[in-house]
Amino acid sequence: MRALLRVFLPALLLAFPAFSSAKTVVFWQPGFPAVDSPAPAEAGLRAGFADASFVDAAGLARALAGSDADLLVMPYGSAWPEAQWGAILRYLDRGGNLMVLGGKAFTRAAYEDASGWHLRTASVAQSLELFIHDYQETPGSAHGVRFAANADVFPQLPAFGWKRAFSPVARLSVLNGDTSGGATGYEDMDLTTLAWGERAGRRLAAPVIELDHNTHRFVSGRWILVACEPDAEFFGNAKLLKTLAEIAVRKGDRFALRPRVPLFLPGEAMELRISRFPTLSRATATHEEDGVPKSLPEQLHLRVLSEDGAVHYERTVAADAEDAITLPASAAEGRGFYSVEATLLRDGKPLRVYRSGFWMRDWDYLLSGPKLTVGSES
Repeated sequence: MRALLRVFLPALLLAFPAFSSAKTVVFWQPGFPAVDSPAPAEAGLRAGFADASFVDAAGLARALAGSDADLLVMPYGSAWPEAQWGAILRYLDRGGNLMVLGGKAFTRAAYEDASGWHLRTASVAQSLELFIHDYQETPGSAHGVRFAANADVFPQLPAFGWKRAFSPVARLSVLNGDTSGGATGYEDMDLTTLAWGERAGRRLAAPVIELDHNTHRFVSGRWILVACEPDAEFFGNAKLLKTLAEIAVRKGDRFALRPRVPLFLPGEAMELRISRFPTLSRATATHEEDGVPKSLPEQLHLRVLSEDGAVHYERTVAADAEDAITLPASAAEGRGFYSVEATLLRDGKPLRVYRSGFWMRDWDYLLSGPKLTVGSES
C-alpha cells in the first residue's frame, strides 16, 4: 500500500489546487522611478520574496492573468506602470491580494517612451477606483514617533523607521442598503492597522495598514499598504518583508466573537457566538501524515477578565461557528464590566485576537453610583 501511495501521491496532490503553493508576483522594472519611497533594492526584494516571480511591465499582464497569481507586490511607492492598469484592476477584481511598499498607492502613473520612464502629475483617478479618496500626511519616526506593532495580529511586524506616513481616506462601504438614512452602509471593507506611530501615548500615524474586502467588489482580496516613506534600510529587512507576505496571503484568519446580548441577568446563560468571514476562503492542508495533506481543526483561546484585570475564565475550544460557547457562572463572579479576549489558533500558533465584552446586571452596584438630581430655581 505504501508503495502504491508513493506512485500515485504526486498525481493526487496535483489534482487538488487547494494544496498548491500561492504565487507571488513582484513588479520589477530597471529604471522605473520610485516616488514617496526610496528606490527598492533588488537583492533585498529577492531575499524577502524568495519564491516570487520578478516581472517587468511587459510581462505583468500575463503574470497576473494566471490563476495561481495570489499576491502582487508593487515596490516603487506611489508609482505604477500606466499601461498595465487594466491588467492590475482585473487581477484585483478577481480577489487578488496586493502589497504596496511605500508611498501613496496608485497616485503617480509612469509611462515609457524612447528616452525612458517618466511620471505623470499626481492624480487620485486610479486610487478612487480602489475606494481610496485621498491621503493625509502624518509624522514619521524622525519626529519622535515610536513604532508600535499591533499586538492583536501575529506575527507582529519588526520595527522600522519612516520619514513621514500617509493615512488614506478610504471608503469602507461601497453601497448603502438603507435608504431611510439610519445606517452608513454595509461592512464592505475592513481596515486593520498593523503598525502605529506613537508619541506620548497617542497614535499619530499608521505606517502599515491592511484592507480586507468582504462584499460587492474586490471580494476576498487583502491589500497591505506600507503607506509611508520608509527609511532606506526598509528594503534590506528580509524578515519584515517575509512577515508582510505571510499576512498578505493568509486565508480565513478574520473572525468575531460577541456576546449574545450586551448585558446578562444573574442565572442567564452567558453565550458567546463566533462568526467567521465566509467570503475569505478557509485555509487547508496545514500538515502531512504519511505524506498525505491533512487539515487541523482551528481553536479559540478564551479569556474573561474583570475590570481589575483578574482572569475569571480561561479555556481553549474548537473554533466552530455552528455552536455557541456558554460560559460558566464562575466566569462572571464580581461586578462591573467583563472583557473577553479570543485568540484564533492555527496549528497551535496565534493568528489574531478579537476583543469584546459584556455586563452583568447588579442593581446594588448600579444604585451605588452618583445620582442625577435637580436643584431649586435660584
